[in-house]
Amino acid sequence: MKKIAFVLLFVLGFVGVQNAWAQRTITGKVTDKKNVAVSGASVLIKGTTVGTTTDKNGNFSISVEATGTLQVSYGGESQDVALKATDKNVTVKFKSSLKDLEKQMNKAAGNDTKKKKKK
Repeated sequence: MKKIAFVLLFVLGFVGVQNAWAQRTITGKVTDKKNVAVSGASVLIKGTTVGTTTDKNGNFSISVEATGTLQVSYGGESQDVALKATDKNVTVKFKSSLKDLEKQMNKAAGNDTKKKKKK
């Protein structure tokens, strides 16, 4: 009887450990402060090179381990989202508007939309 109980505990423990390391898919949406979808935002698993970008509706899907942190960035703004083991869908809302985020991207790329004053 003790042997059966030990084997049962071992098998249940092994299944639990396997689930802790199992990959799962997280889906989500990235929006600006006005709830406008952010297309082309970068979504990375922090500390790795695994990532994706949002589609034209701001949606993304990425495979992650049981827990971890997503690093979402666009236009110079970045947010970290700590994932819980129960998360299946996350929403990331930037503090800036899409217009402001795009201005930051243009400025960083040297395409500042402000006209330079002539001397």
